Amino acid sequence: EERLQASAFIEWTLAHISPFKLLGAIGDRRITLFKQLQNDFLELENKLKNNVNTELGGGGGAFFFGNHQHMSIVEIMVFPYLERVVVVLGHFRNFSIPEECVLVIKWYKAMCEVDAVVKTRQDYNVLVDAYTKYAPK
Repeated sequence: EERLQASAFIEWTLAHISPFKLLGAIGDRRITLFKQLQNDFLELENKLKNNVNTELGGGGGAFFFGNHQHMSIVEIMVFPYLERVVVVLGHFRNFSIPEECVLVIKWYKAMCEVDAVVKTRQDYNVLVDAYTKYAPK
């Protein structure tokens, strides 16, 4: 059951929490996609709150299925997207995770402290430079 739950969660998250559409959008489409991404983050927050099988939803640990020390395939697959939303869209589109998304923020912050993430994380300027050509003004 955990495998199916993780798969469904990853699939939904990667389809909805992505920096790429908003990054390249212009005009009214940018405004629409900005609002949609905010709403998608609120839905992600609700998915975490309502999923009592996750440590996050159950109030236990910092990770999806793990405790305070063990991340799962969910974190490995989803964190790079969250990282790009926070860094790239934060830089180019002034986007941030809505403050109402306390579990998402807790999750993101916990991932930023994982030793393997710290050692392999892209530098802020490298990420911004890599996406500059995809971000029309």
